[in-house]
Amino acid sequence: MSSTLILVDESKANNGTAKEVELTQTVRYLAHELRQPLSALESLIYYLDILLAPGDVRARDQVEKIQSLVDQVNWVVDDAVHFAQACPASPARVALDELVTQTLAERARGGTLNVHLELAAGKCFAWLDSKQARHLLSSVFGIFRLIAVPTTPVHVATECYGSRVGIRISCESATTARELQEMFEPCHRKLPPGLGLSLASARNIVNANDGEMRIASEGDQRLVLTLTFPAAR
Repeated sequence: MSSTLILVDESKANNGTAKEVELTQTVRYLAHELRQPLSALESLIYYLDILLAPGDVRARDQVEKIQSLVDQVNWVVDDAVHFAQACPASPARVALDELVTQTLAERARGGTLNVHLELAAGKCFAWLDSKQARHLLSSVFGIFRLIAVPTTPVHVATECYGSRVGIRISCESATTARELQEMFEPCHRKLPPGLGLSLASARNIVNANDGEMRIASEGDQRLVLTLTFPAAR
């Protein structure tokens, strides 16, 4: 049995309200204020790493934990900025294959990522804000790594549809299509700490770039997420 869900951001109908403008300005301000101490912490971590003796394993472990926390807070700030659309999209011509492979390489540095990658036969160019799209894909790849059945790969494919181009992500999972759809709502209870806005911000990035997101179930345990965007010539 298969089913498909199309994710639509209902808040788009209310864009431009005074409350949303205030939220955007607040998030932009908080992001600016938080990035300054985070940047200072990253500089301190860099110098500590240089000064610490190679054999001081305990101290180095603590430095790595601090760096991990700084990375997590930076990610939360980015999620908040994209969720509130505090930085409008600036679309440009982007090679979709390069965007996917680069984001996967960056994700792999943060831990194991078992991926089967299939690139489209021809060149796929999308009309996208590359920075926002990289954050979007990193969020989605991270969630698929969490929900995939252990030892099974996450399948990623790029596709061309004429006026649209797409990315198809699928895996074997005990998570249902409905449960995955619910994870795209802000602060969903099943998301790990630090990822409460991750998929909600991803959905807003899709909307800001004139994209579409579909979730489908294939058979009993296969989930498919398809992202499509305007093609660029």
